[in-house]
Amino acid sequence: METAQRAILFADVTDSTRIYETLGDAAAHALIEPLLVVLGKAAAGHGGAVVKKLGDGMVCAFPTTDAACQAACDMQLAALSTPAARPAGYSNTQELGQVLYTHYVYAFEIAAVILLVAIIAAIALTLRRRKDSKALDPAVQLAARRAQRVRLVSMPSETER
Repeated sequence: METAQRAILFADVTDSTRIYETLGDAAAHALIEPLLVVLGKAAAGHGGAVVKKLGDGMVCAFPTTDAACQAACDMQLAALSTPAARPAGYSNTQELGQVLYTHYVYAFEIAAVILLVAIIAAIALTLRRRKDSKALDPAVQLAARRAQRVRLVSMPSETER
């Protein structure tokens, strides 16, 4: 019996349970199966072979650990560059909001506090009184009369030679 060392790689679709529950079995399978085909091609590109498919994942065997690592990197890049088909009622805004308010909620709260402090500082700097600045009184400006501002001068006309 001949033995050989192999590197085993397990690739799985993240959060597939939610995908199947949200879309239903047929739609989720139609979404995940093309991705598994792309992952299988990435494995074959590095001398690997798909040993078994597990619905939302696969087990691959490689001749070396380097080949398995390179295939894993290529699988990640292939999964990111493969556009996913979206169902008819898909809302990009809803998906973005869900990510922002679950994974990045604390970062947004900290950013909101920093923005609030910056707004308060900007208002405080705008409203401060400078001792070396001149202030105009609008009441004095409005109370001025024409005679105080305009002077009419009568001059003889000049002719050019």
